[in-house]
Amino acid sequence: MHPKLKGFPKCYVVNLEESVERRDYMNSEFDRLGLDGTVLQYKRLEDSDLKIVGDRDTLGILPLGATTSHLLTIKWWYENTDDEQAAFFEDDCDFSTIQHWNFVYEDYVKEFGVLWDGLQLCCMHEGWAVMYPRHRNGHDHGLQCYVIKRHYAKKIIDYYFINDNTIHFRMPYILKSEDSKKYKPTIENVVYGLGTFYIHPLFNHNVPKFPSTVHDPNSQHLKDVANHAYGYVKQWWETKGGTGNLNELFTYEWCCPPPQTFSQVMHIDR
Repeated sequence: MHPKLKGFPKCYVVNLEESVERRDYMNSEFDRLGLDGTVLQYKRLEDSDLKIVGDRDTLGILPLGATTSHLLTIKWWYENTDDEQAAFFEDDCDFSTIQHWNFVYEDYVKEFGVLWDGLQLCCMHEGWAVMYPRHRNGHDHGLQCYVIKRHYAKKIIDYYFINDNTIHFRMPYILKSEDSKKYKPTIENVVYGLGTFYIHPLFNHNVPKFPSTVHDPNSQHLKDVANHAYGYVKQWWETKGGTGNLNELFTYEWCCPPPQTFSQVMHIDR
């Protein structure tokens, strides 16, 4: 295993059967980095026998194929292993940021304490991503890499699965919300919305190599957002993140010095 990845959990990749190049890429990266990875392949939703239920507004907005594949991958891990944590990837994760880490993963993850259900280790943001470990907000996008604990996988299964072949899509309620409002229907809010998630983009989205496979009428907008976020995360690690130690990396003023200002930044419960 790459020395900086010591302590990183076993890895599970969401992949379409037809996406051979992406599958080969992820397997090659796992081999290069010494990670224990399993790629789970799925048919497109329209070619599967899964039954999807839920309210019309939610089903009309969510990318159902991609969202379903993530839920099925989490369920597969929970039912086929006894591991307490696992890392989940989309098949276009960019690992090049690892070269800029000045830490080992097993030391890094300890900085989050124990009061978390999952870690979103990527970020695709329409504006400027907050490059600081913090509580996730509902507008933090990206599923290229995330880590969850076993008890959280059970929450996913109990909340969304009616049976092995039927998924009920319903949006979770926002935690720590004063008016008990629900998350907006996005794939990230489905996957991350049932517990305490912290976010910090350790990895990036490999948009230069792989275009999006999501069928969406706003695909050009999504492409523009992905390109912007990729460049921002890449530049931050090259020019800022790679110069700091762990203590600095978990210090807001170091990660986001003036004149940078961000609203609604919730610090982690360390």
